[in-house]
Amino acid sequence: MFDITKHKSQLQSLGVSEEDVLLQLERLTHGSKSLHIQRPATIGDGILRFDKEKRDQLTSIYDSEKNRLSITRFVPASGMATRMFKFLYYFLDKYNPNQETIRAYLNRKKTYKLGVFLGGIEKLPFYKEFHHELSTVFTDDVDTSAFYLHFIQLVLEKYGNKPKALVPFHCYSEGTRSAFEEQLRTSMTYAVTNNSTHHHFTISEAHHHAFMEQGAQLQKTLSEQYQLEIHIDFSVQLPKTDTLTVDHDNNPVLDENKNLIFRAGGHGALIENLNQIQANVIFISNIDNVTVENRQNHIGYYKKVLAGCMLETQKTVFKYLDDLEAGASIGQAKDFLQNNFHIEVPLLSEEEQREFVIAKLQRPIRVCGMVPNENEAGGGPFWVLKSHQSSLQIVEQSQMDLNNPKQLKALQNGTHFNPVDIVCGVYNHKGEKFDLTQFVDSETYFVSEKSLNGKAVKALEHPGLWNGAMADWNTIFVEVPISTFSPVKNVNDLLRVAHQV
Repeated sequence: MFDITKHKSQLQSLGVSEEDVLLQLERLTHGSKSLHIQRPATIGDGILRFDKEKRDQLTSIYDSEKNRLSITRFVPASGMATRMFKFLYYFLDKYNPNQETIRAYLNRKKTYKLGVFLGGIEKLPFYKEFHHELSTVFTDDVDTSAFYLHFIQLVLEKYGNKPKALVPFHCYSEGTRSAFEEQLRTSMTYAVTNNSTHHHFTISEAHHHAFMEQGAQLQKTLSEQYQLEIHIDFSVQLPKTDTLTVDHDNNPVLDENKNLIFRAGGHGALIENLNQIQANVIFISNIDNVTVENRQNHIGYYKKVLAGCMLETQKTVFKYLDDLEAGASIGQAKDFLQNNFHIEVPLLSEEEQREFVIAKLQRPIRVCGMVPNENEAGGGPFWVLKSHQSSLQIVEQSQMDLNNPKQLKALQNGTHFNPVDIVCGVYNHKGEKFDLTQFVDSETYFVSEKSLNGKAVKALEHPGLWNGAMADWNTIFVEVPISTFSPVKNVNDLLRVAHQV
């Protein structure tokens, strides 16, 4: 029997309550819960498609408003590059240069990814960096296997254990640029206000110094180039958001000092970091979704479209709330709530309906770009039913019961997916910031399988940042083109057109 009182001092030092640990233990025991998926969101049924006239109108709204607003970009950037190079690590583990050439290995193993990597080697951003060293070691008639092997080793030694943000993504005539740098440069096309830009990156504590060092360098370079003030700050996941680790019998795992073992609670824990941002408009994007400079204006245009949509919607919401507080009838506000946020107002007394409408309008707003589905990995837009209310949600496959034919069909019929292109409004009509932790659906947690010292364990992950952590936000989905989506999930993605100068 687990006795939590034995760990009282440890919990106090972490800022974690005993009640929270017991709740985590209960959730780990019961496992993940599937959402009640009704159908995929599609154009005309949950996803808006704007023509050029409307897009231009929204960008004008944003451009005309932005200098009176505080604007910040929020970019989760703690992910490591290890997964990006996964197939190269596999190759090094399996390949024996004393037994066969790399060509023979490719023919034997049919490893498509490695073939693509080697075929495009000169187009990779690190090739130029390592070419001088390689050319001094190898002659023109060298065995290509030795050349390729040494190149792979150099790449992994230098970048394999770095954050993905700090890995070179693009190669220009003047040198390479990391994902971190390209994020900052892209923001110049849409997130400049009052001659400055503000950026917040969430990072791991272990790489704080490396980010600070590159950040200071970029601040200086970009400030001089663009004649702007560049503000960059960082945060890490709060220790209080770490979660319990249990074995497969749901017993808490202890370390050698008999202390409970906690792990980082997944990217959903970043709602606490996002909650600290004091800005009228917050752009959220993934660190690896960048493109080369000549495509960045295109990206900026659609960011403005989403931001203009958020500001236009927010202005209407604020007007209705002001009117309702002044005693206006709820008719128009009720219609707006149902038509724009798809929230059905229940059959209640007029006073209860008024309270319901005000409560539902008094929520943070997010406008999410949705890309037409081209078999890319990622969550998607769905209609979800909870407590007799339908709502638009970004749903991951892990949140669906794919043994249920209806849910499987909903997944297969999906037309769009989530590229993590989100614009947030987190203040109410009185200029007060919402406490974002009050709008989380805590039931949308994940239980995941992990490894600890070679043993299988279970860990609890908080509701995903743009999934359950934003479940109770007012949500609008807007179609954006696939050209705005160019993530780098594995190193071969750097060979795509969007990453070639």
